[in-house]
Amino acid sequence: MKINAMMKKSALAVAITAGSVSYATAATHVFAPGSFVNTLAHEVFGTGSNATAVAVPTTVFTATTNNTYALGNILTVKYTLDAGAVFSEDYSDIQKWFQAGTTLSFVIGGLTYVIDNNGDTIEDPAGLNNNLGQAITVDQGGAVNDNTVTFKIDTTQFDGAGNFASATVGQFRVFNLKDALEPGSSIGQVRLGGEFRNVTQDVTDTVQALVVLQSQKGVDLTSTQTSSAVRPAIDSADNLLSFTSDVGDLAFVDFDASGNVDTVKLGTLAVVRTEDENGRRVRKENGDEFDFQGSDEINVSLTTSTDISAFGSLYLSKDNCVNNALPLGATTVNGTTVNFNLQGQTTSALQAGYDLCFTADGVNQMPNFSVGAATLLVNYFNPRYLDSTGNAGPFGQLVRNGCEVTLFNVPNPSAQDQAFIRLSNISELPGPVSAFIYDEAGNQSAEVDLGISIPAHGTAILHTNANLADNANRVYLPGQLPELAALTEGRARIVLNGAFPSCEALGLVRSPNGTLVNVTSTTYSGAVTTNDLINRSANGTSNSSN
Repeated sequence: MKINAMMKKSALAVAITAGSVSYATAATHVFAPGSFVNTLAHEVFGTGSNATAVAVPTTVFTATTNNTYALGNILTVKYTLDAGAVFSEDYSDIQKWFQAGTTLSFVIGGLTYVIDNNGDTIEDPAGLNNNLGQAITVDQGGAVNDNTVTFKIDTTQFDGAGNFASATVGQFRVFNLKDALEPGSSIGQVRLGGEFRNVTQDVTDTVQALVVLQSQKGVDLTSTQTSSAVRPAIDSADNLLSFTSDVGDLAFVDFDASGNVDTVKLGTLAVVRTEDENGRRVRKENGDEFDFQGSDEINVSLTTSTDISAFGSLYLSKDNCVNNALPLGATTVNGTTVNFNLQGQTTSALQAGYDLCFTADGVNQMPNFSVGAATLLVNYFNPRYLDSTGNAGPFGQLVRNGCEVTLFNVPNPSAQDQAFIRLSNISELPGPVSAFIYDEAGNQSAEVDLGISIPAHGTAILHTNANLADNANRVYLPGQLPELAALTEGRARIVLNGAFPSCEALGLVRSPNGTLVNVTSTTYSGAVTTNDLINRSANGTSNSSN
């Protein structure tokens, strides 16, 4: 019987390849209702993944030309996989399609034919349920590592002449997919081609192959950045220890510290599973949505312009920055890198995302600082999976309100010449003044309150003459700035910050003979909007970075 079956297959194969065949390309090949292209996560296709088996979605191949048959004609329907994909299970016998739980049916002459557990063809199972024996068989291919299968349809037992309408097939499993579907592949998809042939009449109908498997990045990092219109400023009126109660442009004219806050929402971060062009989440090899397991290592890292642990903390929240969503120890800071360990967070929590928050410690002054881009790294417990990576952000700057001026020629206390600086408040609001210096090596001092408050449109004198006593509007700078007092050679650059909207500075140096020389380099700074404060160079002034 086996030898006879093999001879029949061989004979049909010869018949298919011999003679002049009339080809048509009017057929259709589409997904069955409720089926879609199977979009798999790139991450599935790591080392060893050629052994990973994936189910092909159910498709309907419909012949519309050359599809009539006479009673007794031999018909075939051939399916071909491309891109190196092959069958991962044995489908070389018609009975095995039933046993493997695949979808397989044919509409011929107005009736539907399916295969039962014995490999028999059942006619119109919803109605007559006639058993036609093995009227439909596998004629060629279908074995493990084959990429084609040909179904033979013997119409001898049918009710008469008619039309071949369609074949529905799906849920068979294939593997050897890594080269086609791994990240960076030039292929990126696997197609299934269908062809109807009336072997007896030497006619055929086919259509362009249908993409049944494809791949894309399964996991990504997304973010939003809080608009500057709703961000507060670091408040000069509170010695840079908290944020203004007003936001946006109003924050830069808010010098009342009574309603200040210690926390700012910078934006949101989410570790999301991607969706394909049909709006369906990408899949794992078993057909489930791609998700995370408890042992997957999920980390998000952020870069900052300075070590924020010196004056506060950056954290993720689920309740608008009220509480830290991560357990103790899950957030670590290493210089200008902040790492969030998200292992153990649920897939739904990661998808919903987190608020990115900063809270000032209220003890140490805050400089202007920025929070840059975030990077994602997921190392999966499954050794066949590739890591997920992603980038998001940046999250912008937090900047102080008030005015700022920089002067570049401040003699050290031992020098024979002396600094003499006139700082004028040219706004309608009074406020205190703070300062810090850079020495010639670029070392920045701590910022200190100079102990004076300049009234609206008032002026203060800042100098390095040890013989001039301090008063309400005059300050001996080395007495307030220890780093300046410690200088024994060279000169310093001084940055002055007023807790009021705008100011001007006149920088003078008094020579040993008493002559005053104007060495002003920066004369104006009026920061009343977020953009002005972030980009002081727009008004011709220097910024406070060295």
